[in-house]
Amino acid sequence: MSNTLLRLGDVINLQAYGRPTAERCPVKLIGVADGLSLIVVAGASNDSRSFVLGEQYVARCLSGTSVYGFTTEVIKIAIDPYAYLHLSYPKEVQTVGVRQSERVKVCIPVAVRSASGESHAGTIIDLSPTGAQVTSSSAAGQVGAKMTLAFDAVFAGVTSKFESAAAVKSTRELTEKSGTGEKQHSFGVQFEGHSEHQRIFLSGFVYEQLLARRSAA
Repeated sequence: MSNTLLRLGDVINLQAYGRPTAERCPVKLIGVADGLSLIVVAGASNDSRSFVLGEQYVARCLSGTSVYGFTTEVIKIAIDPYAYLHLSYPKEVQTVGVRQSERVKVCIPVAVRSASGESHAGTIIDLSPTGAQVTSSSAAGQVGAKMTLAFDAVFAGVTSKFESAAAVKSTRELTEKSGTGEKQHSFGVQFEGHSEHQRIFLSGFVYEQLLARRSAA
């Protein structure tokens, strides 16, 4: 791993190795001793005392247009002149380039608001940086219909609310019904008017999910 892969200021998401349900702790990269260690400071929600000397972590980071995943170990905990950690230098790094077509299976509650202002609940079952597949008991309307989607997503240990305009690209009625016996509809949408921040956030979310599943496989 070259020190050019990660940039100072990048947020690295740490999760205890072998514990996929453990809390994810974001830390910020403040220094790199090439071949020796990564120097990080803990995020606002935790401090260096939250970590255990010698414990291994799965690390994931979105930097530039790639997501990196690697295993690391806490090799030093310092508190003077401020709290920071030394993480072992990665021996092997998984790298995934950000491609707009990459999709991930999810189950995320979403609020759908039509152009006329009518709102209903749905579930995102498939998500990419550019669009989503949604199921709902309410029909989406015709292809080309405009709507707004709002949902919460967790990336780098932080929950953020995502809201975006979207256009319907496909729609169909599902044969199976909901638990209440209501008809279910499925529709694909393409996000519109993304800011650069929104695009990077969605890309990071999708690739963090993919890396997590690849690491667990």
